[in-house]
Amino acid sequence: MLHLCNGLHITDQYSITLKMSNGVLQINCTDSTKLSYENRLSRLGLESLLHRRVKTDLVMFYKILHNHVNIDCVIFFQRSALSCTRGNVMKLNKPRILSTRDSHFFRPTNRTINVWNSLLDSTVTAPTVNCFKRKLDKFLLWVHCF
Repeated sequence: MLHLCNGLHITDQYSITLKMSNGVLQINCTDSTKLSYENRLSRLGLESLLHRRVKTDLVMFYKILHNHVNIDCVIFFQRSALSCTRGNVMKLNKPRILSTRDSHFFRPTNRTINVWNSLLDSTVTAPTVNCFKRKLDKFLLWVHCF
């Protein structure tokens, strides 16, 4: 059901704007399929799929490493054994995938581990998940990774 109100904006394949002016309904319709993927994302104020996937993986890394979920971190991660590391204090080593069967399960990708290892100490040691997400957004905006 569509409720009419002044300045309603519906975004999908077509961008439809409904506007009431002097008791007359005006409908403006523009086709957004001719725009590139990046232009549609910026027009809608959205992040790319790659960006959202990496952010989601990093939040899951944080939850696993800080025991917010009931998953043994040894299964997924190999923490760096060096006491003096560049990067953050929770630096991860990249896993070796010995078979293609292993690569189909949740395994941290090298790209995601690279981003995790480049995070600041204050980000990976954030006290809460929401605080981590805020700091992560600032970091990714600053670095322009995606």
